[in-house]
Amino acid sequence: MIAVEETNSVLYTQLICKKSGKVLGQVSGPTEQTAYCNKIWAVQTDQELIVTDKTDVAEPSNFYGPVPKTSNVYVYGDFLEEEKPTDIEPTWVGAALELEQMKHSAFDVAGNTWTAFNDSGEVLGCSEF
Repeated sequence: MIAVEETNSVLYTQLICKKSGKVLGQVSGPTEQTAYCNKIWAVQTDQELIVTDKTDVAEPSNFYGPVPKTSNVYVYGDFLEEEKPTDIEPTWVGAALELEQMKHSAFDVAGNTWTAFNDSGEVLGCSEF
């Protein structure tokens, strides 16, 4: 009897902007789970759904959308403002992928109330989302 090794590859269903190529949304999981997105996402004429086995984006919990995996994320605990502070140090700084891989995301590094920003000061997500 020959042992057959089963491979469980992760697939990503992505909602893509046709014009810019930007990933607007992403769900990962087995084919059955990603196929579900075809039924629930309202795809506009300038968008398309693709299924791929590779992705360059991460989508940490409570983020407004996907961000590049390697982009810096600045999480400020006890902070719920829309403008990145200049007078306080972030509670956590790291790559978006690192944050996505944490069990409960920014809640683990900043507590119950937080806001996350990118390098240019754009709000990426918050505990209230």
